[in-house]
Amino acid sequence: MMLVRVNVRNEYGLGMPELYTETNREDPNAVLEGVAGLVGILVRQSVNCRSLVSEASDQNLD
Repeated sequence: MMLVRVNVRNEYGLGMPELYTETNREDPNAVLEGVAGLVGILVRQSVNCRSLVSEASDQNLD
C-alpha cells in the first residue's frame, strides 16, 4: 500500500508569509490597516451573501 504525504498550508502560507512575520505588532497604524482589510473582506462577503439570498428568494417567488 502506498502512503501519500500531503502538505497543507493555510491562506497565510499560500501568500507572502514574510508580510506577516516582518510586521511590527506594536504599530497601531499597521494594526488598524489590518483590521480595516479584514472588515472590508467581511463586508464584501456579506453583500455577496445578501445578493445570493435575494436571487434565490426571487426565483422561489416565480
